[in-house]
Amino acid sequence: MPDPGERTATLHSSPRAREPVELEVGSRLGRFVIERTIGAGGMGTVFAARDPDLDRPVAIKMLHAGTADRARQQRLLAEARAIAKIRHPNVVVVHEIGEHEQRLFVVMELVEGVSLREWLDKPHSSDEKIAVLVAAARGLAHAHAQGITHRDFKPENLMIGSDGHAKVVDFGIAQLESSLRDKDLDVVSVTQSADVIGTPPYMAPEQLRGESATPAADQYSWCLTLYEALVGDRPNRDLAAIAAGAEITIEVPTSLPARVRTVLARGLARKARYRYASMDELIAHIASAPRRRWPLAVAGGLAIGAAVTAGAFMMRGHDDHRAQPVVAVDPCAAGVTRMDAAWNRTLKGPLATSVGTVAPQVTEALDTRANAWRTSYVAVCNAQGPARAHRMSCLDDSLASVSAFVDFWTARPADVDPTSAVDGARAIRDPRACETAVPVDGEVPRTPAEDALFARLEKANVARTAAAYQQSVEIAHGVADDAKKLPSDRVFAKARIISGDGLGFLQKMEQSESDLRDAVDAASRSKEDSLAASAWGALITTVGVHEGKADDALKLAVGARAAVARLGGKDHEADLRLHLDLGRVMNVGEHFADAKTELEQAVAVLEQPPRLSDKLVGEVHFELATALTGLGDKDGAATQLQTALAAQRRAYGDNHPAVGQTLQYLGLDRMERADNAGAETYMQQARVAFEGSVGHDHPLYASVLCDLGTVQTRQGKLDAARPNIEQCRDGLIAAYGIEDGNATSAYEVIYELATAYAKAHQTTAARDLLKSSRTAAAGNAKLVGAIDKKLAALK
Repeated sequence: MPDPGERTATLHSSPRAREPVELEVGSRLGRFVIERTIGAGGMGTVFAARDPDLDRPVAIKMLHAGTADRARQQRLLAEARAIAKIRHPNVVVVHEIGEHEQRLFVVMELVEGVSLREWLDKPHSSDEKIAVLVAAARGLAHAHAQGITHRDFKPENLMIGSDGHAKVVDFGIAQLESSLRDKDLDVVSVTQSADVIGTPPYMAPEQLRGESATPAADQYSWCLTLYEALVGDRPNRDLAAIAAGAEITIEVPTSLPARVRTVLARGLARKARYRYASMDELIAHIASAPRRRWPLAVAGGLAIGAAVTAGAFMMRGHDDHRAQPVVAVDPCAAGVTRMDAAWNRTLKGPLATSVGTVAPQVTEALDTRANAWRTSYVAVCNAQGPARAHRMSCLDDSLASVSAFVDFWTARPADVDPTSAVDGARAIRDPRACETAVPVDGEVPRTPAEDALFARLEKANVARTAAAYQQSVEIAHGVADDAKKLPSDRVFAKARIISGDGLGFLQKMEQSESDLRDAVDAASRSKEDSLAASAWGALITTVGVHEGKADDALKLAVGARAAVARLGGKDHEADLRLHLDLGRVMNVGEHFADAKTELEQAVAVLEQPPRLSDKLVGEVHFELATALTGLGDKDGAATQLQTALAAQRRAYGDNHPAVGQTLQYLGLDRMERADNAGAETYMQQARVAFEGSVGHDHPLYASVLCDLGTVQTRQGKLDAARPNIEQCRDGLIAAYGIEDGNATSAYEVIYELATAYAKAHQTTAARDLLKSSRTAAAGNAKLVGAIDKKLAALK
């Protein structure tokens, strides 16, 4: 291979000195800790560093001193902003930009691997070399679609990760189209200077002549790199003659495969207009051999062959062997039958047996989803336009959700509560949303292998909604392992979000946080910002809510806000969840004023089309009520709770834990206002909601009985209060143990009732209540001692 020294250095005609930046190992650049120097190029020095907030490695490129003037700084700033818009698995991820001692730096994904030049030092087949460069071409094609030309593609700027994944790096001299330039950027000084920018041996003729570089120049550089990879050396070109205007034709060796010769001959054309119209067109000619195209493709993969009845053919005569007319088969109508395989009359019986008393509710929810899916499928299948493929994929996910639900609940594990099937059925992906789903700019269609893994993740989702967290985690971990092998960052990220959530419910917080940090990294690499926003939200919620470390969680908000900002307001649910997650964490940290601000922004998102789910509406207004309560605004909080309750009832019906909790909070509000009769009404409704959803043995049911007993005590309904309070006591002890504060809190209610008995001259009832409560408190010496003192005071 050629020497990668002087010949491949990036050329920049600016005479300014380039003093490399020196940062010691262990020193900090903002929050980043420097670990080593990777190397220095024409525009900057690259360091390997660690982001301590996310515990992940990063690469940091810092401008040289000679390029620290305003125009050059603005060029790098524009570059970083532009690259951040590129969302493709074959382009390096840019996380953020910063400034240090008047020098700008870019924080990027650290690709652990080697450059293409180093990779080519070891033997590889021609097919392997072509595959790696086709991957790079896909990244360049996507950048071109965003208005970005690399202008310096060469073997040093293509990294091959340890997993074999190719990523284009160093868009350091990318030319930005006017739509991507900062308004205050001096266009003349930056994009129309006399500077010759690039690496001469890899430049297109027009670049060498100082003309403006277009995507066609990247195509030429890519073809030079492919030529070098396959032949072992670059073609012999007289660079000075080309720069002076000579038109030199490159001869392509006849030893190369025909399709490669064709691509190189056209991609290395002397004039840009004779090359391929786009990198995508080039890829189509080299990526793979032509595949057989079948005359009839039926949506959903249904095969039509011998199963077609004889009636489909209109025979003209017994001896007529000419082509016969065939009854047309509507592929959209045929595709609808896919739902029949996932949910049908035969499956209803086993499912009903498995879920028991809630079977009617579950069956109704599944029927509703199935019918909606059929309607949506026909509408999307028959429609045309660029969003059709994305919407069909959305419907595939909805179908997989139904199938996974039916499979899980038909063979329900013995330890899974059958009543949770109702929530699970209602949580199935709503196919109606697919009719208006819009693909994110730059979204890469999923492969069949990825589709199969996403279908398995639906099984993990179903297990999670059934509180079968261990099973959910195991499925998700298996999918993550398989996603690594593909590789697929987006599948891996989604799997880690699910496993991290499940581990949190299993109280394995360290593992949960680790999985979610993996999800954030993978989602960032995938460049799917909706996925990145979900990963950030899950991490923030786990750290801030489940671990109770609100301030630590809020330090992560920068990454979450950046992911949502990159969506450009196109994903309303991502906007909403960001404000909701941050507001929830701020409530936990008692930053109520900040929480109110975030949650009011969430409400503003709810008021914009398209309409989001009632589940989210209920969550937002409930959290806003919490913030207002913390700020002492009781009336505002009560109004928000009523709004939350209405949304929750629309989403879940009357019997649901969320409905019960909101009713309980409304009851507590009435208690604080000394409206015990109103409080009792709400508490009774909450009791019914918990009873019909989580059952008598759940601590939520126990807790509302304590509140119900309290308001009854305060109204003098002592005999009605006692069984509620005693059942609350026993339920909380069973759930938490007598040493836990949740259980001992019931004794404050017991003492209040005992005091009320004593004031009503019912000393015997007070003594019996305290004695039974003393027996229940066995094992908690401090609590037993307190009860003994109260018993002594009754004598």
